[in-house]
Amino acid sequence: MPSRLLSIPLLCIGLLTLILTACLMMARRERPRGEWLAFTNYSDSDLYLVKTDGTLRRVTTDIVYYPTNPVWVVTRRSLLYTTSGDMKQVGLADGRSSPFVDDLRSGFSSPIVSKSGYWVYYLKATPNAGTEVWRTARKHRNERLTFFYPDGGVVERYALSPNERWIVASVRNVQNPTLGREVWRVAIGGEAAAVMTGIYDVNSLAWSPDGQWILVIYLAPDGYHIGRMRHDGREVSTIYQFAQNDGPVKAEWSPDGRWVAYNAPCQPDLAFVGCLWVASTHDWQPRILYNFGNGQAIYRGYVGPPRWSPDSQALAFAQPDTQNRGLRSLYLIGLDGSKPTRLAQPILGDEFAWAPVVDAGHLDGWMLVMGLGMVVGAGWIIKKIL
Repeated sequence: MPSRLLSIPLLCIGLLTLILTACLMMARRERPRGEWLAFTNYSDSDLYLVKTDGTLRRVTTDIVYYPTNPVWVVTRRSLLYTTSGDMKQVGLADGRSSPFVDDLRSGFSSPIVSKSGYWVYYLKATPNAGTEVWRTARKHRNERLTFFYPDGGVVERYALSPNERWIVASVRNVQNPTLGREVWRVAIGGEAAAVMTGIYDVNSLAWSPDGQWILVIYLAPDGYHIGRMRHDGREVSTIYQFAQNDGPVKAEWSPDGRWVAYNAPCQPDLAFVGCLWVASTHDWQPRILYNFGNGQAIYRGYVGPPRWSPDSQALAFAQPDTQNRGLRSLYLIGLDGSKPTRLAQPILGDEFAWAPVVDAGHLDGWMLVMGLGMVVGAGWIIKKIL
């Protein structure tokens, strides 16, 4: 009798768990849209949040110097930022800042938060050792991941693969600047290998969402190239080429892997970045999504790199304000090319970041296993009774 009483609620809970899991998985079939962006306000040097509907919220009030490189921790309960070479965190609830990495002898920049929120990757500049990629686990463990040259190398840009097993970095040898830049691939906890050499400059490195390709913008003797290559350096191909030495600023892969966006001259033979371009990864045919110069071919104001919304349906960018020289406004534009919406102003440089959408796929897995386990257990008990 007790076993029968136990089996009925166990079976009901298991079935409800399976139904709930199926509903959650169907609800996440469409990629959820990001709603919030964090940015640095130029007028008061504080961090703000702005919603895509224009709702504005001030996060910090105690920052002395302009915060840069704001990034979200995956739980959305805090933001990381760098200021005067230090890395700090601020709670979204109380707005209080505190040190995140305690090493005042070094300069920190370009933090990247892992999907789990456990690791934070960053560039660390140290005397006589150049700039290398490090990672830390919430101040409890600091680990150096790259070491390119014994006499000092400078990592100028880096990107973390989606599975967090690889890093690609553009490196400059400070002792031999005639070598130009090199692109290296580094296995986390493993060896490093140069995958692209003999180039003058690297503007951008971006992994495809599936981790199979790397999009790289580099300067060669015949101008700027947007190239695509395998992460081990194979199958290098030029997607677009620009004749002048004022090529694309940065290319970004959309989170769903179907699009690439970049700022570049409106025509390949022009010398100024004036248009926001998008291209489908199906046919790689680019089209102008927005002209920063209101239809003119040449636009002399600097426009920072575009950044995709988590649902891959919109792009955010910072453009100089026409009425306030030297200041920038944050805009949002959809893939349909409709008129951009101004979200906030004035912001500092390109210092803004989308709030990530938390991936709950692992939760679905645990719920599925738990539900099946309950159903099987209840079935075994009922079989024993009968």
